[in-house]
Amino acid sequence: RVTISGSARSAVFDMADTGNASVELPTSAISAAECLDEPGVASNADSNGMAIASTALTIILSRTITAPAAGYVLVLGTTQFQIGHTTGTSSLYNLGVSDSSTALPPNQDLLTSVISALPTGTYQKVVSPHGLFAVSAGANTFYLLGQKTSAASDNATAFDSQLTLIYFATAYG
Repeated sequence: RVTISGSARSAVFDMADTGNASVELPTSAISAAECLDEPGVASNADSNGMAIASTALTIILSRTITAPAAGYVLVLGTTQFQIGHTTGTSSLYNLGVSDSSTALPPNQDLLTSVISALPTGTYQKVVSPHGLFAVSAGANTFYLLGQKTSAASDNATAFDSQLTLIYFATAYG
């Protein structure tokens, strides 16, 4: 056992103990930058509307997070999706989160629709896609994306959108 004592704090190294109990350091003795395993967050929110008027992907929101080391980013998106609908046409849209501004991962094409039989009007739905992405150290940008899947669909608008990114250094499962 080795104890290093100062006037107000001390550190203990006791190899007879196991796990975390084998080393005791003062509170805040090691910063996140030193161990590179602390979670980190980034977020972007916009209450203005973003028109979804094309079958090409539209960026609703984007946000960059700087990872201190390789790891994982949990991306959480949410939007109040407002669909203008005309009776007799199906209103079909995809929404999702991605690490590319030009493509949705296969599990991220969340279909949002209003069936053709419903009356003409405006329909609102809350859509909350999420995904887990492996990242390298450095800046990583993520997107909340939307698109029409049928050119015959009326335009839609994404309101009150938020994109939240959470960095984790390690996967446990």
